[in-house]
Amino acid sequence: MIPMPATAAELAESLSDGALADLVGDRASPVVRLDVSGCLIDVVTSEERLREKLAHYFSELVVPRDTTSAEFVIVAVEGPVADLDVDWTVKEPEPGKTKIKEEWVDLPDGRVVRKRLTGMVFAFGGDLHFAYGPCFDNDNQVINFINNRYMQWRLQQGYVLVHAGAVGHEGRCLAVCGPSGAGKSTAALGLVGDGLDFVSNDRLLMRLEDNGDVTVHGIPKHPRVNPGTIISQPGLGHMIPTDEQDRLRALPQDELRVLEDKYDVLIDDFVGPGRFRMQGTLEALVIVNWTDEGEPTATEISLDERREVLPLIVKSPGLFYEPEAGVTLDLSDDRYVETLAGARVLEITGQRDFESARRLCREVLAS
Repeated sequence: MIPMPATAAELAESLSDGALADLVGDRASPVVRLDVSGCLIDVVTSEERLREKLAHYFSELVVPRDTTSAEFVIVAVEGPVADLDVDWTVKEPEPGKTKIKEEWVDLPDGRVVRKRLTGMVFAFGGDLHFAYGPCFDNDNQVINFINNRYMQWRLQQGYVLVHAGAVGHEGRCLAVCGPSGAGKSTAALGLVGDGLDFVSNDRLLMRLEDNGDVTVHGIPKHPRVNPGTIISQPGLGHMIPTDEQDRLRALPQDELRVLEDKYDVLIDDFVGPGRFRMQGTLEALVIVNWTDEGEPTATEISLDERREVLPLIVKSPGLFYEPEAGVTLDLSDDRYVETLAGARVLEITGQRDFESARRLCREVLAS
């Protein structure tokens, strides 16, 4: 068992065998430079295989590494699962779930988070952004860590995090939110298949500007969808064998919606390059909130008058947000109501019908 160092930086130095500073400064190391809506991020890895995986996933955002300094550097070191002697604090499961996925400890200079299932360790705080463990086999967790560091960077600029996906056209964005299983990803992928741009899958960053517009920035995360979305969306059938598709189609819809299997749909593979547009101006926010009775209908609402729907919109950044000294993250209802005060907000109700949701979203953006 490895004794826990006094600081997050010392832990990163220990797990990297003293090579952390060299990895950050060595321009010969495998590096992926990303330009995420103007935020330059260098991801330094300890091996080429992981660099290739990350470069493929973020292919639309990869840029040459020149002499310009990145906003921050993320280091991912491949290694065995570390048996750390730590008095971890357990992160309680989200409502409706039972599996404990993460545990953490706060140190004087930052936070350390451990993924229970994979043993991946993440240390961050200040200029430290460090991932360690079987990174290649758990590249999705490395991708999530990169995205979380980017979200923190935006949140420090006065943005709020919204639990929504988004599509767009010519810089105008339509955000779609709703409870799990509402069909947000299905509707969004259908709209992208119809010719709209993909902006973000499950999280959006929004900020109210002085001119009254709401600026939107997406998260560079491709849709991660369940089997029901794959068998219902043209162009995705190749992701699941035909006999398995037949078995899935025979399942009751309620069972199909709650399946935990997830598949990454890379947007450039789905509809071609140039369709991953990560920023724009919010045109409208649509809340998919099925009531299981009546025809699907989109009705314009006031968030200030309908604050009971705000839990479907508000999103905490979770364990991977480490605020700067003196900075308090405002997750109040008032902050979200104020941010979205000038935007159209519509609620889709009625019997669950994913195709109707897609049609109504298309009509909202067209109007």
